[in-house]
Amino acid sequence: MTRRFLVALAAPLALTACISSEQAGETEGTTVAIEDPGDCIVLDAALSPEKITLFTELAADFNGSDEAQVDGNCIYVRPYRKSSGAAATALTDGWDPTADGEQPEIWSPAASAWGTSPPAANRSCSPRS
Repeated sequence: MTRRFLVALAAPLALTACISSEQAGETEGTTVAIEDPGDCIVLDAALSPEKITLFTELAADFNGSDEAQVDGNCIYVRPYRKSSGAAATALTDGWDPTADGEQPEIWSPAASAWGTSPPAANRSCSPRS
């Protein structure tokens, strides 16, 4: 897979991750195991329940391809189910790995309106510490 393809695949989702947040009280965060990422660079992807099946299949195809590399490093997309509201709240209020799981580099909510909600619109995207 070429760098251009990886960017085309991940960029729209990564931009969404910069403005993500979720509703309190929802407890979804199930990681979908498709394989051990080994020493690859892992991109955690929080996906709405409506999208988890499709994205898991796409991630499995990508992860198993020769194209899952950038600058000599393998890339591994690790999707997990997270409701849109719960992810929006967690991203806005401060992601707690103990309660929320791994903070995603990619967030794909159920609807585009999640990216324009007031808490999400005021959040800046910052790297994971």
